[in-house]
Amino acid sequence: MLKTKSELEREIQILLGGLIAEKQEFGEHSTGAANDLERASEIAREMLSKFGMENRLVVEKEPSSDAVEVVLQRLYAQSRRCLEEHATFHAWLAQEVEKEGVLSGDVVQAKFNELLSSKNSYPAPSH
Repeated sequence: MLKTKSELEREIQILLGGLIAEKQEFGEHSTGAANDLERASEIAREMLSKFGMENRLVVEKEPSSDAVEVVLQRLYAQSRRCLEEHATFHAWLAQEVEKEGVLSGDVVQAKFNELLSSKNSYPAPSH
């Protein structure tokens, strides 16, 4: 399946979102974020090494860790801003995950829609 740069960046932002949410809610992230961080790094590395997606025409077999870090830091900042903009929803989500362990996408979407319709202060994420 072909993916655009925007789609890959969105995947990275979602992967980093869990780590960011843990840091915001609990002051630090857990080992549970390790797999997400590894996958986010892998996608960023592929964007640089295979797909030429960072405004460079040179495709490197192994991009420097600094180049990967630049991509991850940029997307981390965007994800953090998104979570801060939706802090009330984020707080609810953290409580429910702590209580239930796992939530279905349907439950999360229903709560988001409920907050959106009741307060109209939670625009659909566009980050």
